[in-house]
Amino acid sequence: PYTTLFRSGFVIALWVELIIFDIITTFCVYYIGLKFYPKNVAYTAAMLYATAFSTAYFVLFRLDAFSTCIAMLAIVATVYGDRTNGYLALIIGLFTKLWAIILYPFFWIYNGQEGRKQAILTLFVGLIAFGAMILSGFDKFLVYTGSVYVQTIPYLVYYGSTFIGVSIDYATIVTIFRALTLLIIAYAVFSTYRQPKNLRNMLAMILISLFAVIFLSNYRSPQYIVWVTPLLALLIADDKWGIRAFYGVQLLTFIEFPIAYWVVYTNSEYVSPLAPVFFVIFFITWGVLLWRILTIKQIGRAHV
Repeated sequence: PYTTLFRSGFVIALWVELIIFDIITTFCVYYIGLKFYPKNVAYTAAMLYATAFSTAYFVLFRLDAFSTCIAMLAIVATVYGDRTNGYLALIIGLFTKLWAIILYPFFWIYNGQEGRKQAILTLFVGLIAFGAMILSGFDKFLVYTGSVYVQTIPYLVYYGSTFIGVSIDYATIVTIFRALTLLIIAYAVFSTYRQPKNLRNMLAMILISLFAVIFLSNYRSPQYIVWVTPLLALLIADDKWGIRAFYGVQLLTFIEFPIAYWVVYTNSEYVSPLAPVFFVIFFITWGVLLWRILTIKQIGRAHV
């Protein structure tokens, strides 16, 4: 009885903590939005994030809410002039999920010459500590680099090519998509370099970098939607078509997990012939949302 009570107490405490992190992220979305939106649109962005139901599901069952909260706090600190804590938050985020470090070059460009010494120092100390952590045995995440997950674009391309009788080695496809990921991140950094003080552009470039890392990798988990949802909410808050696509990907992600898992697919195989059809629709919908965000960024306003 005491063991059960302890476990129940631990789970409830964890849920409360994750919900608190999620609430903090919601406020971060609002305060970042105030930097380039009127108050009502910033509020809409916060409400979009708060009502992102697929993300809310994962907040209760995965720790990604914590790393996302840290990353959003880093953005808030940076855009409100607290550069040192912005960099420090990114380094802390590195120890929760690796993706947080992707924001570093964007912060470096956005901040300009101000805070460079703090940036170099925090990065140096953080990388040394992170390296020591790996050498001490906390390196289990590295095994995923060679995993084959079927809910990914590389596997879908491999499956499709095999289906039509074109023989392409899976390792070759993975290598191509890894190279494409690096090219997309390089483009995003260059775009930020060309507009160093354009906050909306920087957020869009961070978003497409995360998209590349999440969707072009040979390993993907549905809860990664938590990473990008705050940025999505910020970047489509003033666009009605973007909002529709936003809730569309929330719906499809909720179908992907938990509804379709085991029934349509598992991490290692397509259980149903409907699986590749579903993932084609899934990735196209995400692509439409990304296209909409980049279109808004280019024309500088939203169609509402």
